[in-house]
Amino acid sequence: MINSDIQPAIDAFHQRTPLRVGSLLVTIFGDAVLPYGDFIRLSSLLEITSAIGIDDGAVRVAIHRLEKVGWLKKHKVGRNAHYGLGKVGEEESREAAKLIYGFEHPQSFGELQMLVLSEGPGRAEFRDGLVSAGWGLIAPNILLTSGSDQQLEALENRQNELPHFRFPLTAETEDIHRLCIKGFELDALNVTYRAYGELYQNILKGKSAPQLLNIQDALVLRILMIHDYRRLIFNDPGLAPSCLPKTWQGNEVRELLSEHYPVLKERSKNWLK
Repeated sequence: MINSDIQPAIDAFHQRTPLRVGSLLVTIFGDAVLPYGDFIRLSSLLEITSAIGIDDGAVRVAIHRLEKVGWLKKHKVGRNAHYGLGKVGEEESREAAKLIYGFEHPQSFGELQMLVLSEGPGRAEFRDGLVSAGWGLIAPNILLTSGSDQQLEALENRQNELPHFRFPLTAETEDIHRLCIKGFELDALNVTYRAYGELYQNILKGKSAPQLLNIQDALVLRILMIHDYRRLIFNDPGLAPSCLPKTWQGNEVRELLSEHYPVLKERSKNWLK
């Protein structure tokens, strides 16, 4: 029986549609399996997902899909199926971990730059590809990058498709501040950060403080906290403080994780042994 105090986090997961079971499995393997070993028994995995209220059939379908693309691999021990990260899954998990678990330090990727696209066929596809990689959109032909590897790699992969001009924005002015808020939709992201903070602050106080939870409850809460944080951090452009809204909630969320995640991790680590 799951602690009723952490049920709001489970409910929040199920309120998202469509329910992305595969995405949650990515979190589970990256956060709760990879640090402790190569494989986990299917029965143990189903115990975790069942505690989060996910149907076993949906989990098996998601596992099959992840296995087909090389994200997971299967290992049989007698009649028991064990699953671990495939080559693709391990590479992506280790790369993502650099971003996800850096919450002790404010995130800032690099130099803020503006990109101006010239007219020409294929401009919309070029622009949309950059926006999908995290570029901020100011106008149909003007974009911003915070200098993340993902953003710059997207430009590198497509830079010969359309003439463009790129230059740094170094001055810390109010105009540039407004451009960042508009281009990267920071107000909307800030609202999501605030909702995350309110949800988990309420859960983590009183009877559901990490040090008071049993192993399974601590594991479920740990997985959901990281899963929800992944959805935020991968949409966070990693801008310098001068570019952020004055009441930026991302800092409070990182402080919340810095304080509570290590305790949850310690409380739950033996569940998977």
